Amino acid sequence: MPNTIMARRHFRLQRKQKEAELRKQELERLGNLNSLKKMTPIDFEYYISDLFHQMGFDAHVTKATGDGGKDILIYKKDFHAIIECKRYVKQKVTRPHVQKFYSAIIDCKADKGYIITTGEFTAQAISYAIGKSIVLIDGRRLIRIIEDITQGAEQGAHADMILRLT
Repeated sequence: MPNTIMARRHFRLQRKQKEAELRKQELERLGNLNSLKKMTPIDFEYYISDLFHQMGFDAHVTKATGDGGKDILIYKKDFHAIIECKRYVKQKVTRPHVQKFYSAIIDCKADKGYIITTGEFTAQAISYAIGKSIVLIDGRRLIRIIEDITQGAEQGAHADMILRLT
């Protein structure tokens, strides 16, 4: 009986490792701005959720409508944050978007909030976020994070530094 239990555990561990490797390959395959900009907004949210999962977070996509300004909830030990995804082709994320998101961070008592976009942020949006628990990640920075994760950084160690989590 103990051998059967050990075999099942071993099989489950192998399956989880295989699934993680497949997720990592998919992140790498789609990890360029052209591919990300072609995704639907919902697919982009799931992609970002998988990215944070690959970094060792518990990541959960919220319902598509009426999400209260939070697309993804992430947890890691005692850390809780929310993510707003903006899959933009040409549009920039503006100060009102950041202000609304800051209210969502406060409402759900998150430690931090991330606005992740395939585009850019306006100067006013960047200025507003200074000194607040908001991390702005534009398309270029997002690609650097994806490269860190898919090129073998251990459980997102470099990405944690980029995201200012440690």
